[in-house]
Amino acid sequence: MNRGRGRRIYFFILSLLGALYLLTEIGLQLSGRSVCVSEGCNLAVQFTRFGDLFMVGIGFLAVSGLAVLSGINLKRDLPEIDFLIHLILIPALAVEGFFTGYQLFWLPEICLFCISVFAVIFILGLVRLIAGWKEVLFGFAALAAVLGTMSLILPPPGKTLPLDKKMVLFYKNDCQHCQELKAEIEKKKLEVALIQVKEYSAALKNLGVDSVPTLLVNGRYEKLLLTGKSSIQRYLETCSSLENPVPKKSPAPVEKGAVVNPKGTESLPPPSTLFSPGQVFNPSREEEACKQEQKCD
Repeated sequence: MNRGRGRRIYFFILSLLGALYLLTEIGLQLSGRSVCVSEGCNLAVQFTRFGDLFMVGIGFLAVSGLAVLSGINLKRDLPEIDFLIHLILIPALAVEGFFTGYQLFWLPEICLFCISVFAVIFILGLVRLIAGWKEVLFGFAALAAVLGTMSLILPPPGKTLPLDKKMVLFYKNDCQHCQELKAEIEKKKLEVALIQVKEYSAALKNLGVDSVPTLLVNGRYEKLLLTGKSSIQRYLETCSSLENPVPKKSPAPVEKGAVVNPKGTESLPPPSTLFSPGQVFNPSREEEACKQEQKCD
């Protein structure tokens, strides 16, 4: 059964190059690096149960298996070898349909490495199909079915949190508490970015936040999320007090043993003493907030 030796050679070379590509990624990951430098790769890793290295290892085994079998088939044109190749290639196309659909229809950023692996499997399928093996059509049909199903089921992706801002207030127009807090921030001219929550709803819900107003405090070494008008007001008032300490009107005589502030300002307690942790992280039911999906004028 000769389906074109030249095309079988192309399939062998492409599968061998694909296996070497995946092996390179495995080596880089073992040394703490990666071929992929996009943010989408970091996002994709977060949703893998056994880690990125495990998934890359499975891909390497599949593609290297295709390379070995196609290499054997160059010398022995056996139907059994073709059956084994299809047994790997057809499920691989279906699996790549799932991975690609998950990125296209859910993740806000695309994993470039994952797309490159999809391209390797897709091209191998095309080469095999052009060579005359119509069985590969089942793989492409499975790929299309999985992609189509995921496009219908998965909700549209949201944006990642805007971490280029120091403080961000997420709000919506039909939330009375949001509008009151927004007006207060604008009146006091506080350095708080005001952003509608709609496009960031998915990202916030992944963090367990389903209400607005929500304030994102983007510190260098820590991030803070506060929900509810009162909690946010307390935090902003505390920050304002710390940035604008009350100066002393006139120096007073210092008694023996007293502690003197060398900066000439009245000492203020740290934020943790201005309100208890329960007030910020576990606000009471009286805290003014609205569910993202509900209208509460």
